[in-house]
Amino acid sequence: MSRRWSRRHIDATPPRGYKQCFTHSRPPSGRLCVRRYSAATRVTWGLTMTTDEARGPRAPAGETAARAVNTASLGFIDAFSDAAKWYASARPTYPGALFQFLADSAPATHCAWDCGTGNGQAAVGLAERFEWVEATDASADQIAHALPNPRVRYRVAQAQESGLPDRSVDLISVAQALHWFDLQKFYTEVRRVARPGALLAVYGYNWFYLSPQLDLLVDRWLLRPIESYWLPNLRFLWHGYRTIDFPFEEITEPRLAMYLSWNLAQLLSYYRTWSATRSRIAAEGEQFLADARDALAAAWDDPEHRRTVVMPITARLGRLP
Repeated sequence: MSRRWSRRHIDATPPRGYKQCFTHSRPPSGRLCVRRYSAATRVTWGLTMTTDEARGPRAPAGETAARAVNTASLGFIDAFSDAAKWYASARPTYPGALFQFLADSAPATHCAWDCGTGNGQAAVGLAERFEWVEATDASADQIAHALPNPRVRYRVAQAQESGLPDRSVDLISVAQALHWFDLQKFYTEVRRVARPGALLAVYGYNWFYLSPQLDLLVDRWLLRPIESYWLPNLRFLWHGYRTIDFPFEEITEPRLAMYLSWNLAQLLSYYRTWSATRSRIAAEGEQFLADARDALAAAWDDPEHRRTVVMPITARLGRLP
């Protein structure tokens, strides 16, 4: 029995000639069902997944995954410190429309806390709309590679122990990180530091889309080879954080996507930042990645040619009392 994932339209400013709608998320080994509409510029990628796949990934394998699980005893799951340089150079940035929406929805724009900031991609975007941004991450390596900004203060701190004063922030931002937190302890910290009416925004992106033809190859050569290496936490992100406890007054999230212009090397650099990719490399070497590059290059035409890569953004927003 298969389960069809709902489609959602994305309100963003795509490249000229593009108007697309996408699935809400795309789990590993999801089976792509391609349907074309009459206009060449309107494409829908449908997706089905079996009941077994809906339960989430199998147990992680490989040295990186094992190390990440072990660091949970320190209070956080560290799945990215060993690739901080890759992460800083290859991860995409969020659209300005997202940060503008968050600023407009916050009660004020004096201070934002970007929790789990990584290398600061969201923090610097928030700094354009907030007077001050406190950016924290449990990984010292990530903070060491953070993007400098005069209105951002980076610190090493765990999500449940921010070190911020009581009732001091207008926005709590969590980009691509909530699935690594101890939720109840984090929510306690959120309630402590939030000003009245503050906004909690958790958001991220799952999978990327190129074209129906290339998406089938991505599924075969990139997603399936790492299926057994995903940490279980990622299933919360794949489901758009809809399966977690979120005890706040919810507001409607914006429908946005990131539109990137990447050649094949840039796409594969991004793929290397995934924890599951690095786990398989650590366990078995890079031959699977070389095979994937050859298969994609044959359909890419010129590997140096830049193609439009689309990443839908998923978000969940809550209002603090």
